[in-house]
Amino acid sequence: MKVVCIQNNFQYIDKNIYQNLGFDSDTVLPIEIGQQSIVYAITTIKNNFWYLVDVVGLRYPMYYPYQCFNIVDKRMSKYWQITELPDEYNDNKLGIFIGFNEMINDEYFYGELLEDNQNIIEIFNNYRKKMIEEF
Repeated sequence: MKVVCIQNNFQYIDKNIYQNLGFDSDTVLPIEIGQQSIVYAITTIKNNFWYLVDVVGLRYPMYYPYQCFNIVDKRMSKYWQITELPDEYNDNKLGIFIGFNEMINDEYFYGELLEDNQNIIEIFNNYRKKMIEEF
């Protein structure tokens, strides 16, 4: 799946989606309008879909609400799997998590990616390369 950024702030997004997540309506996200990105994962946070995408200038992908994007290639990655996941920001109601195997089966994968775990970085970069080639 490939998306293009159409909005890099929360100005036109319902505040219930980003409230208590460290954002406010004036927050400017570090993604450029017009930037096309591969979606590496999709998760549910506060009953809303969030896409995991690369951001120019950042080493690792970040999650952003789907309202910030338009889909430009709706094909789903052949590496994606889906699982249910409790949404800690929504009274632990079940949501979904779509991503590659290691990501959806290791609840600490993303955190370890951000913590520079070299093994996790290698796994992510392997999927990143495959998914870029896919789209």
